[in-house]
Amino acid sequence: MNESSYLKNIDAIIFDLDGVLLDTETAYTLATREILGSRAPEFTWQLKQKMMGHAPHKAADILIKALALPISADEFVAQLEVQLIPRFRKAQGTPGAAKMVALALTLPKGPAIATSSTRAMFNQKLTNAVFLQRIEFVVCVDDPQVVLPKPAPDIFLEAALQVKAKPERCLVFEDSPAGIIAARQAGIGRIIGLQHPELAGDPLPQCDLVVESFLELLAQ
Repeated sequence: MNESSYLKNIDAIIFDLDGVLLDTETAYTLATREILGSRAPEFTWQLKQKMMGHAPHKAADILIKALALPISADEFVAQLEVQLIPRFRKAQGTPGAAKMVALALTLPKGPAIATSSTRAMFNQKLTNAVFLQRIEFVVCVDDPQVVLPKPAPDIFLEAALQVKAKPERCLVFEDSPAGIIAARQAGIGRIIGLQHPELAGDPLPQCDLVVESFLELLAQ
């Protein structure tokens, strides 16, 4: 797909949040390593990629099983949130995110956010990144309409429903394999992956286009 045609036949943009609109992946990494203590070096980017995009307890389960940690998912998530909240309150947008949101607001429908964050954690992320408040439609993993989290399609189907756009006329921005699979299963018309530099050796699957940041597309 030609990069300049990424909005062709698109009525709405649906954004993932962490690592896409917000530079929070470093916060997750630092908070997780803080909890792991001396075992922090075992938390590699390859392990982190397996966790990305999943609901908090599922991500915790993946980590706990991978490292055989003597802690429950509930305990880990509770400790993680304590570490994350002050970091979330300082979170900034990714390069070009505010401009991409402004562009999305010019389309016939939407935009929306479809995130594996809980509603409580999402609200913490609004503190500093005020441009997110321009997006009216937000679907969080613990919303009652979301029966199954990513990689199930529920979050994206609900987001498309809220903006009153057909899934095949939506563009999704994602940065995780779980999220991309969810978007594909939802019948999303176009999926653009944002590739983290640390994961450059592991291409994102099933994307129509992969870029390093929104700036590549805004330059078109």
